[in-house]
Amino acid sequence: MVLFGMQLYQIAWYFVIYSFAGWVIEVVYHAVTLGKVINRGFLNGPVCPVYGFGVLSVFIMISIAGGNENSAIESIPVWQLFIGGVILSTAIELIAGWLLDVLFHARWWDYSHKPFNLNGYICLEFSLIWGLAIAFVVREIQPAIRNISGEMIPERYGWPILFSIYCVYLIDLIVTVLTVIHLNRKLEELDRLSKKLRTISDEMSRAIGGGTVKTMAGIEQSKVRIESAREEFRSAVGETGETIHSTVVDTRNRLNRKKERFVESITVYQNELQRHREELYSMLRKQKYFGAGRILRAFPGMRHTRFNEPLSWIQNRLKHEDN
Repeated sequence: MVLFGMQLYQIAWYFVIYSFAGWVIEVVYHAVTLGKVINRGFLNGPVCPVYGFGVLSVFIMISIAGGNENSAIESIPVWQLFIGGVILSTAIELIAGWLLDVLFHARWWDYSHKPFNLNGYICLEFSLIWGLAIAFVVREIQPAIRNISGEMIPERYGWPILFSIYCVYLIDLIVTVLTVIHLNRKLEELDRLSKKLRTISDEMSRAIGGGTVKTMAGIEQSKVRIESAREEFRSAVGETGETIHSTVVDTRNRLNRKKERFVESITVYQNELQRHREELYSMLRKQKYFGAGRILRAFPGMRHTRFNEPLSWIQNRLKHEDN
């Protein structure tokens, strides 16, 4: 079966090979820049599908333009491969970043600190790098990949291998999606507790502050009245003083009781928040090479569009401990 000038068997192998090669590149790049080995990629396995889609999109573009995979190596100028690589890889990275953001409410990578970026999804620097990389791969690497996928591995042996690989990919995808959904629920719970704590704290501040202001205002007004009437109503001063004293004591006791209730509520939520934090962190700390912990380490710059505060707390603690 032929699709876009390529055999379906070739397409299946190209995606596997280039997805694995992309994962290797990511691991090496971050080992050099960060000084440690990180299992990069959205999936748990050694694969970065976006690289497979990127290279295949170039071959599809060539086919639509009237050529085929071989013509990319033989006749298409390098500058055209470069421009096509820039456009296609940038589009794929933009779509992939946007979809992950929409589906999981998280920004997995962020180029906001880079010049000429678009909402942090893409930037000019990496678009140019992708263009150079694709031109190099198509011209220099693809001939060897074609031989491996077409000649060295006959279809009668290759299809069972491919079937097994894609089954593993599917299982990995399902497990990863469920893992991210579970992580989002935990982050939502932490965020809810944090907001509740802030609400109680704000209410406490308003209640105590407002009560104190009202009490002090009442005392000052009573003092003025006493001073103005001291000579004329000296006998009434004692009664007024007792009334003020009684008011102050009652108000103070009422505020103390309210303060105790607030403090008790805050303590309960603080303990609950800390317990949930420690449970989640303990789970993520153990998942260094698998699960949500692996994802957070693979994307240290991840930002959550809904629950970024608890996510940042976890990331900072993981970063401190891993270092």
